[in-house]
Amino acid sequence: MAAVVIGENGTPAEVYAAADLARYVTELTSEKLPIARVDNERSSDPVGTLVVLRLSDNNSVIADPIEKIFSDPTQLEGYVLATVELDGRPVAALVCSHRSSAVYPVYHLLKHKFGYGFSEDGDYVPRHTTLAVGPLQVADS
Repeated sequence: MAAVVIGENGTPAEVYAAADLARYVTELTSEKLPIARVDNERSSDPVGTLVVLRLSDNNSVIADPIEKIFSDPTQLEGYVLATVELDGRPVAALVCSHRSSAVYPVYHLLKHKFGYGFSEDGDYVPRHTTLAVGPLQVADS
């Protein structure tokens, strides 16, 4: 089962971003996406496929895989979406460099991968039976 995973010391912005992602996934699929808080030990990481966190010390579980993809992700003023391998399984990492940009990777994923349309006149919500994230490697500043 997929889950949104945030560090146990997640900031209010990360908690908000995780809740927003879970809410939108429910709109798209009618399925509830659980939110899990984990400490920085891999052994307590649930079988999740979505991770929302900052690159600060909030959750170091995926810091190493992210750093292998992007030369210096801490210098980005925006966000990174990347598929990384964690304990032998692919994980979609949604990473922001600052709490003010915590929702940016969430909205990018919703719009560009799942077809969600944000509009002043009303949102376009395509219905899905399942959601597959697929490979990700996006950096925006």
